[in-house]
Amino acid sequence: MLRQVVAPVLAAYLLCVALVLLAARTPSGRADHRPAALTRDRLTALIRYVALLEIGSYGTLLVIVGIFSVLIVGDREALWSAAWGAGFLLLVATPVFVVLSTVVGRRSRRSI
Repeated sequence: MLRQVVAPVLAAYLLCVALVLLAARTPSGRADHRPAALTRDRLTALIRYVALLEIGSYGTLLVIVGIFSVLIVGDREALWSAAWGAGFLLLVATPVFVVLSTVVGRRSRRSI
């Protein structure tokens, strides 16, 4: 049980705590949190940012699953399950995120 449950949960918790502490130490520097108007350049930058974020997150997820599920537990099918499940989630969530960001950007452009 220790190797299968506690180690991955503890590692994820410590990573989250480290990220929260890092975010608390470095303020964003933005006083106005209103969304900026979405232009063609900003949409291109948004899509590039989302693509890089997804590639990095997907790779990180597969490394974590590989370490804990494959190396520690010995469940080789967990890596394939994570790869397909996370890939499907990215295919569903990415268009929704980009469309909603576009809608928010257009609304803020109208209000300016």
